[in-house]
Amino acid sequence: KVFFNAKNPVPYNSDSGEGFPFSQGSATAFYNHTFSGSRMVMIHYYFFDPAPEAFCEEEFDSPLQNHMEGGICGENGHVVVAGMYYTSRHWKDGAMVSFRAYGGYSDKGERKFSPYNGKFSIIDDYLMVQSGNAKDSSPGEIFSGTSFTWKDEDKAIISMPNAFSYDKSMSNYAFGEMERITEADFNEQVDKANDDFSVLETEKIE
Repeated sequence: KVFFNAKNPVPYNSDSGEGFPFSQGSATAFYNHTFSGSRMVMIHYYFFDPAPEAFCEEEFDSPLQNHMEGGICGENGHVVVAGMYYTSRHWKDGAMVSFRAYGGYSDKGERKFSPYNGKFSIIDDYLMVQSGNAKDSSPGEIFSGTSFTWKDEDKAIISMPNAFSYDKSMSNYAFGEMERITEADFNEQVDKANDDFSVLETEKIE
């Protein structure tokens, strides 16, 4: 479970495709970091609960609405897929640099992939750090820093602050506890989350 600094649902704009009509205070997250030689693929799934009843009872003027296309407010949750690709640097200092981001970590424009100036470092046996800068649809540049602190071989604490550099404000903050699971359990629990969060068929993670 990952907890975010609470935000209210945002009405969905059927013209622009923007908006997030779901509960945003927390998400059930699944992280897959796969290392292969000098490369790493990072795949994250965030499952969000349906919007609360109070939001669903609000009335909005078109093109704003309280649900995404095909969904029902208060019944359907939502899953955000996000990921990055990393490779080691030529001076072999133990850090990896990102060269592509997609989904929720992309620039949210028309391109499926977008550049992301990021770095992933394994500091020691207990700490991994991810940091970087990305252009967002909002004005200004965003700095993102994420730390993974291992409590033991199977459990870790994740901390994710993001800040807009143009006005030095905190954009959002997330905190959660992670538990290592097997690949089979990972796939089984993702399948279960598709149903538990009533994700639309078109969004389900296969």
